[in-house]
Order: sequence, then C-alpha cells, then structure tokens
Amino acid sequence: MLTGIDALIAVLKSEDIEGGRYAAFALSNLAANANHRERIVEENAVPALVALACSEDINAQRQGDY
Repeated sequence: MLTGIDALIAVLKSEDIEGGRYAAFALSNLAANANHRERIVEENAVPALVALACSEDINAQRQGDY
C-alpha cells in the first residue's frame, strides 16, 4: 500500500525540482515525529534530500530553512 510518505519520497526522487522542494518541506514536517523519521530513513529518502540540497536551484537548497 502506498502511504503519504511513500508518495512524497517518490516526488522527491523525481526530476521535478519544484515538486521535490514541496516534498522536502512536507517530509521535514513529518520528520518531527520519530516514527516518521525512521520511516523516511528506511525508505532511503536521505540521499534524495541531500541531492536536492546540492542542486544548483537556490530555492531547493534553502528548503530546509523553513
């Protein structure tokens, strides 16, 4: 079954930088819960988050500032 976290990670891993920014923002809010944080790590989202932060898109880099 596809969960909200799975869907956000799928968008994060897509080529859509703008969608990735929104997904990163939503994941950052969900990560306030320890159970969600564990799930985000288990689903291998961290490399995609790092890649987004290393993007040349300055807005994508700053997503974690919110």
